[in-house]
Amino acid sequence: MLLIYRFLTILFFPIFIFLIYIRKFLGKEDKIRFKEKIFSSSFRPNKRNNNKLIWFHGASIGEITSVIPLIESLKKNNRNISILITTVTLSSGKIVEKRFGNDKDIHHRYFPIDVSRLTEKFIDLWKPNLAIFIDSEI
Repeated sequence: MLLIYRFLTILFFPIFIFLIYIRKFLGKEDKIRFKEKIFSSSFRPNKRNNNKLIWFHGASIGEITSVIPLIESLKKNNRNISILITTVTLSSGKIVEKRFGNDKDIHHRYFPIDVSRLTEKFIDLWKPNLAIFIDSEI
């Protein structure tokens, strides 16, 4: 089943790119950073000065909002960590940028489309020490 899923995501990848561009023109994607979802050249990880990197992923507003207190507590009590927050939607990305945009140790990125080579490249570039995925549907 996994093999079929991977085959289909690779097969439909050009359509995903087209859809992301349409969403951009409709105002449903970040007009500048939308490429983070579809091109590994746009991942641009930030160097972390030997800090441990904790990666939080939440797709929606509710998931991101629920983890904000934990992120604030971690940053307050641990100076030797950096935090990567990935989101899927434009609205959840705006919340992260508004809340943490001035903190040099907290980075926001849009999560790439679930195509093996993109997600593998993303993880290889960022090299998180811990990954926490928030899912409100479980």
